[in-house]
Order: sequence, then C-alpha cells, then structure tokens
Amino acid sequence: MHDASKNVQPATDLMENRHDATESTEAPRMPAVVDMATFQAELDALRAREKAHTHESDAIAAARRRLPMIDTTESSRRTGRPPAAWR
Repeated sequence: MHDASKNVQPATDLMENRHDATESTEAPRMPAVVDMATFQAELDALRAREKAHTHESDAIAAARRRLPMIDTTESSRRTGRPPAAWR
C-alpha cells in the first residue's frame, strides 16, 4: 500500500488550470486529464487531508464526551401545577 503520510504536494500546474465558475459566466471546466502517477499523488494528498480531518473530528468528539457534567437534581425540581398533559 502506498504511504500517504509522505509530503505529497498537489500538482500546482493542475490547480492553475482549474476555473472558478463564480468569476465569470462560463460553465466550469472539467478536471485536467493526467497520467496515473499524477492522479495517484493527488489522491494520496487528498486521503491524507481526509485522514487528518477524521482524526480532528474524533478528537473533538472525545473532548465533548469528557466535558464535565452538571447535577440536575436541584435545577429540575418541579414547582407549581404540572402541565395539562400530565394531569
């Protein structure tokens, strides 16, 4: 399996050929046709970004699970009449 953790830079010449449809009224262009090695390099770079994104999302979720809890026994006491649906 190819190691995606190596410093694989996106092909800058491909990025220059891309077209942002918001800048003009032309239809967006199709991606460039490249050789397999260039495609694999771009794919590896994208997978490395996706993996980093997944790790960051997992870390955020773990931090959320570690948040301290509050005691709701005092704040959830009911006072007054119960709602009509409970009667």
